[in-house]
Amino acid sequence: REAILTITLPQSTESEKYVIGSMLCSEDVMLEISDMLSKNDFYNEKHKQIFKTIVDNNISDMILLSEKLKQNKIYDEVGGIDNINSMVETVTLARQGIHHANIVKNKSEKRNIIKSFHNLQQKCSEDKESLKDIVSQAEKEILDIDVEESTITILGDGMENVVEMVEGISKGDENIVGIKTGFKSIDNIIDGIKKGEVTVVSGATKVGKSIFALNLAENLSIDRGLHGLYFSYEMMYKYLAYRILLSKAKVASNKIKKNKMSGNDWKRIVKAAENMKEINNLKFLTNLQQGIQTIYRNAKKMKRAGKLDYIIIDHLHLIREPKFSGNRTREVGLIAKGIKFIAGKLNVPIVLVCQMSRGFERRTPPKPKYYDLRDSGEIEQIMAADILLYRPGMYECTAEEDINKIIAITDLNRFGNSGEAKMYLDYDIMKFREYDKFAEF
Repeated sequence: REAILTITLPQSTESEKYVIGSMLCSEDVMLEISDMLSKNDFYNEKHKQIFKTIVDNNISDMILLSEKLKQNKIYDEVGGIDNINSMVETVTLARQGIHHANIVKNKSEKRNIIKSFHNLQQKCSEDKESLKDIVSQAEKEILDIDVEESTITILGDGMENVVEMVEGISKGDENIVGIKTGFKSIDNIIDGIKKGEVTVVSGATKVGKSIFALNLAENLSIDRGLHGLYFSYEMMYKYLAYRILLSKAKVASNKIKKNKMSGNDWKRIVKAAENMKEINNLKFLTNLQQGIQTIYRNAKKMKRAGKLDYIIIDHLHLIREPKFSGNRTREVGLIAKGIKFIAGKLNVPIVLVCQMSRGFERRTPPKPKYYDLRDSGEIEQIMAADILLYRPGMYECTAEEDINKIIAITDLNRFGNSGEAKMYLDYDIMKFREYDKFAEF
């Protein structure tokens, strides 16, 4: 049997009245608040009906509102002209209604949280569902609550911040222009990975996408001390750590596999491992079975602790959301939008590894473009820039020393130009590096 909520729910009758009154004083305010609130954000039933009538009919006039309420046969029910007039009389400045709309929204979200936890408490008491299902529902209900207040800024009011931004760009402030990746030739094109934005890394199968993502984490966290969160839907932690260890120790994997390491190789392995034991600012979540909620929950926890500078996700096409199953393209689109939401909500850059469709390999030369991404229409909507890895040696007869030359192509960049960076992938030590003696292709 359902328990009855006996606590007093958050509400502000005064703010609800001010909101409705301000909407009847200014058409501009009415339109802005219509986008901010819904009928269910109001606690008072009369206010719900009046607000709905205003929004449904774009009314910003007391007389027109009264007539429409009479037509809908709810005029007396909502208090008639006396109630409407009392709301208008509370307004001293119409635009102040925006502030009160934020208060109404805030109270509404708090009520939603209380109701959600009440429902979860009921499910726990009934003991009919598994703990996993209840926790999953709890995550979903909390994530569905939008606690961010709407921000409306008049053009002139924000100019000081814009001037500061110009100054920051001119000085190369990473908080504004983007966090440098550690690959100079790539940074010269994309100017770093941007806070609140998604940078996509892709390329053909076996071109080295995961190695690039790990090298990026190595550059940012081990070399520069930034706090990172790495989600791997493909590899277990020990294999990721193994790749980083080879990169830092500069010991060839073939030597390890064939048991041909020298004493000096062992020293470098031990020294690199000892140094890596001190690294506590790079965290891995691996062998994941859950979707976007897992990413958001863990990222938000690190952000609140002040220990999150960037996120890497490897890779998009292995993430699953069972509640969206049935249409994979739609599922990928919703997951991609969720990742973009996380980047903006937490104000951190996200590097998202994606798969390519195979059709581009039939072109001559088979250089990838952003529209070659698998589910490109969904991904294009959320990405700020791309880094498409192209290895000509996979498709052409070439000298052995040239086979691992990589072209990092930026085909789409919403903050600058496109371009190509010349790289080299040393597979033996799992390491991308700049390449300054690059043959023309």
